[in-house]
Amino acid sequence: MRLIKKHKKIFVILLSLFFYSSICFSAENEKLIRIAILDNFNFQPNITNQYDKYYLEGIDAAVYAAKEKKIKVEYKVFRYSRDALAILKIIPDVNSWRPDVIIGPRNSNMFLTIQNSFKNILVLSPYASSSSVEYMPKNYYSLSLPDKYTAQAISVFLQKKYPTNGLFSIVEADCKNCVDISHELNGIYHKRSPGISFIENFFLQGSVKDLNIEKTLNGYKKDDVIFLPNTSYASTILMVRITNYLARPMIFFGADDWGSWRNSEVGKLKADYPYYGVRVTAWSLDSSYKLKDEFFKNFKKLHHQMPVDAVSMLAYATVGSIIAALNQYPDAVVTDIKTEILNSYMSALKMDKNWYRQSEYKFYKTDNTGDILIDTIKLPL
Repeated sequence: MRLIKKHKKIFVILLSLFFYSSICFSAENEKLIRIAILDNFNFQPNITNQYDKYYLEGIDAAVYAAKEKKIKVEYKVFRYSRDALAILKIIPDVNSWRPDVIIGPRNSNMFLTIQNSFKNILVLSPYASSSSVEYMPKNYYSLSLPDKYTAQAISVFLQKKYPTNGLFSIVEADCKNCVDISHELNGIYHKRSPGISFIENFFLQGSVKDLNIEKTLNGYKKDDVIFLPNTSYASTILMVRITNYLARPMIFFGADDWGSWRNSEVGKLKADYPYYGVRVTAWSLDSSYKLKDEFFKNFKKLHHQMPVDAVSMLAYATVGSIIAALNQYPDAVVTDIKTEILNSYMSALKMDKNWYRQSEYKFYKTDNTGDILIDTIKLPL
């Protein structure tokens, strides 16, 4: 009997040692990635306080998914104010935290501002789309296609719906990608339809509430399509002011800066006459994006509900693109994870210059009742 008890005790000890060694082995083989997230989730007025919630829910779902691939992700959010150069003030704090990869900012202006701030580390923007992003240092990359693609999708849509109408573009001059997309669309129209009028008028975001609408609409004709390729705040104000000034029902067309119906005020403010906007985005929960099913599955597992905003999927895809690069293009030579991430991602981009990007554009009619999907345009890459 004592012998049985003795053997049982030895068995328990051996079993404990086995599980302990298994845990240690697993921990040793688990990669740790530290991600610094640089963002001002309220970089413009009229953005709901839910934006950061949706964004970070997507990050958390990606962290959850990474565990299955033996990758542990830690992240820290570094916020900055709306001041144009505020992001530069947090660079020392980011560096002292010693991240392995940096995500953000989403805004093109801010992303371009930090292009000389980080070397030998991967810096990703989920949403920066200015044409200038293509010419940033090679360790900077955006998961969103440059504005020329969005302009191309818009031109296809307008050619189908308004083939002979002129375009009247009212552009936020201090928004780099707003200017870029208007110029890109203008170039497409001049090349494809030189006989169709395309007028661009510019303003500064800070003056949008006080703009002289009569001067702003100088050159506008009644059948012109009004294009507002601006931030959601500026577009929200302009829609109401122009509708009231022209004193008739209006339709406005935007680009990809309006945000979703849930996280902006576009189309929601009351005017004296009915109006609605048509927004375009490559990041939609209605899309056929390759990570969509995986994202939905992991999001529901973690949060016990389905996602409600596409920004969650975009955030998930940004982290997911890092994990995929590490798994598909491992660098066995380097010993530090920061360099391995950078090298793996560069290898991924050599194989696919549009790594984890999306070229399926969704068009939505948006007003004070919500969003309605009205068209889909898929561009070849």
